[in-house]
Amino acid sequence: MPLKLASPMFSSRWPPPDTNFINTVADAVQLITSIGNSVLRTMIDTCAAGIGEASSIPQLIDQWLPTGTVAHVHLNDINRLAPGQGRVAFAPILTVLLRNGYAGVAAVEPFKYQPDGPTATARAIGYLNGILEGLSTTTCTATQRLS
Repeated sequence: MPLKLASPMFSSRWPPPDTNFINTVADAVQLITSIGNSVLRTMIDTCAAGIGEASSIPQLIDQWLPTGTVAHVHLNDINRLAPGQGRVAFAPILTVLLRNGYAGVAAVEPFKYQPDGPTATARAIGYLNGILEGLSTTTCTATQRLS
């Protein structure tokens, strides 16, 4: 009996110098397409995309989300801190996720917890919820807020 997975598997990607293999979303999509398993999907990591992609993060989401190959999103700044602690503007990212009807997980994934884990987490949730609240008059419902 073949194994059935309850959730998609993810092919993650990172730009150089972190790796020399699967450096872009296009690379990841090519890999999962060549494997041909309908369970395998990729993800968009805002830190990696902001560092290693030619297109903007919102453009990548618009390009790849409708294809069904993206099943997960990591929200982090290019400085490897949490959202709201760097230069990445997350309002356009959240706007395009909502516009594309993204209903998957958007996980906050900093690589540096400053000043500490609980504070970085609380700040990121407050920052992202503030953006969602600002968007709520046109695109966001209360159930789309982070907890």
